[in-house]
Amino acid sequence: MLNYLKVYYHNNVMHGIILCGGSGTHLRPLTYSQQKQLIPIANKPVVCYAIDDMIKSGIKNIIIVTGNNKEQVKKVIDNYTKKLDVIISYVHQGEPKGIAHAVLMCEKEIGKNNFCLYLGDNITNDSISKHMSMKKRTSAKVLLTKVNHPERFGVAKFNSKNKLIELIEKPEIPPSNMALVGVYFFTPQIFDACKSIEPSWRNELEITHAIQYLIDNKQTVEHSEIKGWWKDTGLPQDIIDANNRILNNYKERIIGYNTKTKNSVISKHTNIGKNCCILNSCIGKNVSIGNNCTIINREITNSVILDNVTIEQGNKISDSIISALSNCTISF
Repeated sequence: MLNYLKVYYHNNVMHGIILCGGSGTHLRPLTYSQQKQLIPIANKPVVCYAIDDMIKSGIKNIIIVTGNNKEQVKKVIDNYTKKLDVIISYVHQGEPKGIAHAVLMCEKEIGKNNFCLYLGDNITNDSISKHMSMKKRTSAKVLLTKVNHPERFGVAKFNSKNKLIELIEKPEIPPSNMALVGVYFFTPQIFDACKSIEPSWRNELEITHAIQYLIDNKQTVEHSEIKGWWKDTGLPQDIIDANNRILNNYKERIIGYNTKTKNSVISKHTNIGKNCCILNSCIGKNVSIGNNCTIINREITNSVILDNVTIEQGNKISDSIISALSNCTISF
């Protein structure tokens, strides 16, 4: 059934696609004014971790697929990458029609090259460089990781020889505890597979359906397991957890330009932006504070404070994400 597909031999050129669309409904009200992939983890937009991972792995041509906040995404990424050795281009998807649809929109730019697809709200400390190689005649490779609640994710099913035979989205009875992590490697065969599937009940072209199409038509789909930690930052607690994991590895605190501290205790596991004022406060472990913030008479732990927030005296703040949608002062 798949005989009409072109066969592409592997080459050493790798391109990248990073998805920066979606409405981020589970992160509202944060995402009313900010694209979810731009929410900072340790004061760096989460999508920039994907960009760094690709660059360190030798991928120097990256396509960013944007949704409705195209200009916001472009401004942040262009500013971040302006001094990096990478070529960034943009494809505007607009209305979300599925990951496979976003991939098809990049077909002309990718051409006959193999490429990495990276969901821009995913973050891991396991470099993709360890997983990039694919055997000859392999059509795709998916990255997986062990999870405690596989029913929340897309889950892999294997046969007795540990060969991937099926991908199941949020199964009631998971066939394994191995979940898709939102990083994939493809040959151009995926484009024909994406064109051969029908929209799902969400009226979207699902990338899992395209990969399943390859599997069902006797194409080789490899899998590789991430050994480090991974987070899909689609929920507030996942953002806090990712922030904690990164800051917990800090050996020294980071304090930005023109930030002043007085009568305050600041943990080494912190990242504070520029032009901030920290007065009579205790900034505990695993706290990131954005630019232009003022903290007065507060104790804060395990939290993400975004730009332009003023927090005055009150109760201890822990395990929180605080954003100023407009100039505001928080006191409670």
